Amino acid sequence: MNKSYPCELCDGYDADRREDNIYVCENCEKIFPTPTEDTMTKKQWLRQIMQFDEKGRSPSISRDVPLQYGTRMKCFELRGYTWGKMDKLYKEFLENKREKKNENNI
Repeated sequence: MNKSYPCELCDGYDADRREDNIYVCENCEKIFPTPTEDTMTKKQWLRQIMQFDEKGRSPSISRDVPLQYGTRMKCFELRGYTWGKMDKLYKEFLENKREKKNENNI
C-alpha cells in the first residue's frame, strides 16, 4: 500500500502519484507536493495512514491478531489517548525530527 496523505483543502486523500513527490487528491483533484516529515502539519500527521491491530498497537507488538489500516488518529483513539496526549506525541515527533536534522548537519 502506498502512503496516503490528507489533502490541504478537503477531507480527501491522495489517489495517485503523478510524478516524484507530486500527488493528486481523489476528491478535489488538487495537485500537491507530498509533505515531508519536516513540513508535516499536526493535521497531516494525525491523518497519516498506519497499520495497527484492533487495540491500536503497532504490527511489531501485535501477535496473531488481524491488522488493519487507518489514520494515526484512529490508532490513538483505539489506545484511549486524549487530545492532550496526542498533542504531546506530535510535539515529541517534531522534536525528534529537529534533533535528527541537527545531528545530520554536524
